[in-house]
Amino acid sequence: MDDEINKICLDKIKGMIFGGIIGDASEIMLILCKSIVDNKTYMKHNTIEHYIKWVNQNPTLVGNNLNDLNDLFKDIETVNEYQKLYKLKFMQPKNKWSQNNGALMRCSPLALLMELDYFVEDCKITNPHPVCIDTNITYLTAMSMALNNYSGKDIIAELLELPVVGDIKNIIFDIINNKKS
Repeated sequence: MDDEINKICLDKIKGMIFGGIIGDASEIMLILCKSIVDNKTYMKHNTIEHYIKWVNQNPTLVGNNLNDLNDLFKDIETVNEYQKLYKLKFMQPKNKWSQNNGALMRCSPLALLMELDYFVEDCKITNPHPVCIDTNITYLTAMSMALNNYSGKDIIAELLELPVVGDIKNIIFDIINNKKS
């Protein structure tokens, strides 16, 4: 009964809150946040369980960037089933892997933990392409440092030291030089 009431309430407010829109990215970010709070840290296995549960509740606003979640979690019940689908999906060559920003859209809560391994682990759940991983590392490093009151200069210096692919480094250099990518 409580789940039904929660769903009705969420359906009533979905679409508008504080002038913004609640969509798939907001929901999955809150799911990650809930997993972190429940475990008092990031735990990949538990986070996958939370994602499986959310996808199988048939959220109404799953967009293109989160189709990777649907592909990997829809109609399954266990982490073992997810792992089998994952192996099948990512046995193809890397140049066929999605480089969408689904993992980036949900990752913000990880910035509070300031743990590089967590940034990588969560991204790999749905978007293991090196460009996606490096984008998450860059974004979350900057966000973590900003949350801890580092100066912009210190943040940029740290980002330049990150072991990320050239595409990401070039974007950082363009930002420093005020160029538009």
